[in-house]
Amino acid sequence: MSTPTLESLISAALDGRLDESSRTLLNQQLRESAEARATWHRLCRVHATMHRMGEAGDLMDVSQQETSMPQAWSQKYRRWAVLAACAACVLIGLSVRSLFFSNPRSAPTLANLTTQQAVWEGLAPSDGPLAPHTSYMLRLGFASLHFSSGVEVTLEAPCRFAISGPLEMSVDHGRAAVRVPEPVDEFTVRTPGGDLVDLGTEFGIAVGSDGRSPVVLTDVYVGEIEIRHAAEPLRLRAGNSRALLGKGANATCVEALDTEPISLADLHRSLPEQPRPALNDDNLALGKPVFAPSYLTRPHGSVFPPDNLTDGRTDDSGVPGDWSFWLAPDHQAGEFTVDLLESHSVSRIELQNTRNRSIGDRGMKRFRILVSLDNRNFTPVMEGELAAIDLQQRTFPFETFSFPPVAARYVKIEGIDHYRSADRPMDDPHQGGGLNEIRIFAH
Repeated sequence: MSTPTLESLISAALDGRLDESSRTLLNQQLRESAEARATWHRLCRVHATMHRMGEAGDLMDVSQQETSMPQAWSQKYRRWAVLAACAACVLIGLSVRSLFFSNPRSAPTLANLTTQQAVWEGLAPSDGPLAPHTSYMLRLGFASLHFSSGVEVTLEAPCRFAISGPLEMSVDHGRAAVRVPEPVDEFTVRTPGGDLVDLGTEFGIAVGSDGRSPVVLTDVYVGEIEIRHAAEPLRLRAGNSRALLGKGANATCVEALDTEPISLADLHRSLPEQPRPALNDDNLALGKPVFAPSYLTRPHGSVFPPDNLTDGRTDDSGVPGDWSFWLAPDHQAGEFTVDLLESHSVSRIELQNTRNRSIGDRGMKRFRILVSLDNRNFTPVMEGELAAIDLQQRTFPFETFSFPPVAARYVKIEGIDHYRSADRPMDDPHQGGGLNEIRIFAH
C-alpha cells in the first residue's frame, strides 16, 4: 500500500474521512514541516471559501433580494444563485482536486538517495528519488542524500530522518554530516533540541538522548551555522561545537558535555570508499548477552554498557545514550563475560578496539582470555595485546587471536592494561579500558 500524500491527508481531514493512523501521520508532517503547515492553511482557506459561497448563494443574498422582488422572480433568482454557487464550488473543487490528486510522478525530486550496505526498519526506499514528508529509519549501513539544491548529507545508522524540501530536513535520531555549497544559503536541519541552520558550510550532528530528554551534538568543520532554539540564536564558526540538552522551549546550549569535549571529528563526512566487512554468519557472540562488574556512565547519555560489545556496530559509532562501544570505569582496564547460551568448541576470537570517539583517552591494551562451562571455574586460554586506534582512522581493524580448541559457554576478557591520552598526565582521572566489538568462532 502506497503512503498517502500530504494533500490527500488534508482532503480527508477537511471532509471528515480521516482515520486515526492517518491523523497521526498528518499531525507528524504538520509538526515537522513549515511547508506542510503552509499547505494546510492554504487548503483550509479554499475549503472555507467553498462553504461561504454556497451559504451566500442560498441564504444571505437571496433573502436580501426577496423584499423587493415578486415571488416568481424571487424563486428564479434563488435557483440562479444556488446554481451559480454550485458552479463556483465545482470549479474550486476541481482546483482543489488538482492539488490533492496530482500525479506524484510529476512532482519535482527533492533529494536522491544512495546507500551502502543499508538495512531499513519499516519503509525500505530504493536508491533514487526519495519521498518527502516521510519518516525513514536506517538500521544498519550508510546513506547519502543529494538534494536538488546541491546540498549533500551523509547518514550513519542507526538514523531516523525525513526530508521536507530542497533546503530542509529533520533528524530525530542518529548521525549526519551536512555539506552545503557556497551558492546555497540557509539549509535547515530540524532536531528535537532546535534547528541548525547552515550559512554555507560543512558541519556534523549527532542526535541522541540521556534517557529523559534529547541530546543534540553539533560540530562545525567549515564555514558557519546558526543554532535556533529557545534562547537567542547562536552562531558557530569552524572549530566550534555545542550540545543542545532538552527539547524545544526547554533546550539549553552548553559548550562541554560532562567532562569531555564535544567533538564529531570521527563522523563519516561521505560514504566510505570501501564497504564495511560483513559480520561473519558463524560469529557465535553476535547478539549474545554480556555482563561486566561495572562500566563507565555519566550524565547526558554518556553510558557505555557491555551489551554494546555484541551488537554488531563498530568503529566508535552511535550517539548519546546509544554508543556502539563498551568503556570500563575510570582507571580500570576492565573485564566482561560473554554468555554463548550453550557450549561450543571455541578456537578463535576477534577484537575491535576503541579510542572513545575522537577523544583518544581509552582502549584496551594487554588482556587475557578465559573460558568456562559454569561461569564459576574459568580456565586461562591465552594473553594478547591490541594496537591503539589512530585518531585519523574511520574504519577500525579487527585483530584475530587463535588458540587450540576448547569447550566454552562463557568467554571472559580480562584487561591487564589500557591506553591513555598522549597529551594528558598519567594521573588524569579520565582514562580506562574499553572495546568496540568481540567476535567468537567455533572450531
